[in-house]
This record gives sequence, structure tokens and C-alpha cells, in this order.
Amino acid sequence: MTEKDFDNPMIVHFKPEGVKEDEDFKVDWKQVERKVKEKYPTLKLVYSRADAKEGDLAFSVLRIKRDLIN
Repeated sequence: MTEKDFDNPMIVHFKPEGVKEDEDFKVDWKQVERKVKEKYPTLKLVYSRADAKEGDLAFSVLRIKRDLIN
């Protein structure tokens, strides 16, 4: 990765479906990150963060293939 990978990244917000507000549930951001890397190995995941119920993933837009983000 280069410094340009962190310039103006594409932020994707995620929130698991089917989770009730009172349900004891916590997002495992490491598992989300791992699954994204498995499914989209050519995307550069710059960072990820999550709280108990949702989170964000940031992808480098440097040399990104547009067909991957549609």
C-alpha cells in the first residue's frame, strides 16, 4: 500500500440484516474483513471499524476496477 491508497477512500457502511434491537449480538469486524478479502481479493481494504451493531469498510480507489463496486 502507498500513501495514495488512503487518499479519499470509498467508504461502505454495513449493518447486518435480521438483528433485533434487543438481541445480544456483536459484529465481528475481523470476520467481515476476512470475508470481504476472500470474495473480492483485488479490492484494497484500507481499514475497517465496527461497533456492536454496524460498521464501515474503507477501500482504496487508486486503480480500482469499477465493475467491482457496482
